[in-house]
Amino acid sequence: MTLRNFFITLAVSFIALTSLVLSAHEQHNAHDVYRDDHTGTYAEYKAAEHRATQARIAALKGAERYACELIAHGHQCREYAIPDAEQEKLLDLKSGCESLPGAKLLKQACPTASRIGLCQHIVRNHHDPASLIYNNIYYSGEKSPWNEKEIARVCEDLEGVLALPKVAAMHDAKQPST
Repeated sequence: MTLRNFFITLAVSFIALTSLVLSAHEQHNAHDVYRDDHTGTYAEYKAAEHRATQARIAALKGAERYACELIAHGHQCREYAIPDAEQEKLLDLKSGCESLPGAKLLKQACPTASRIGLCQHIVRNHHDPASLIYNNIYYSGEKSPWNEKEIARVCEDLEGVLALPKVAAMHDAKQPST
């Protein structure tokens, strides 16, 4: 092999490899709904995610409230605000809720009596810009597993905003009656 042929082979290989890498990158981006993969620091990503979530939360004001009541077995209730434009999600929400023991999806806010904590603004899927956002409400009771430490741990895992008794009471006062 001559030196000239070696460099031609090397150049062709480099071009082929570059094309392969770029096409794989474009395919990856096609699945990145927010177009946020590998474009900045983690802090920038979290800040952009927070802004997007806050905008979605603001858009939910006045939306119909639905409660997935798990109080009898889990001493909690998941509260969803479903705007008119997203009513098609109710069938999946009802199916998922009612697949849990003793759970029922109701067209109302979660009960306020016996609340001991609240985890707000939980996004079901951060990679779906139309994902539902909900609140988990925790209740006291004879067999309730919930205490402030456990609620805080679960809320952190869910990437929600923790509100314990005083803050949860303020949240209840701000909710529109349904």
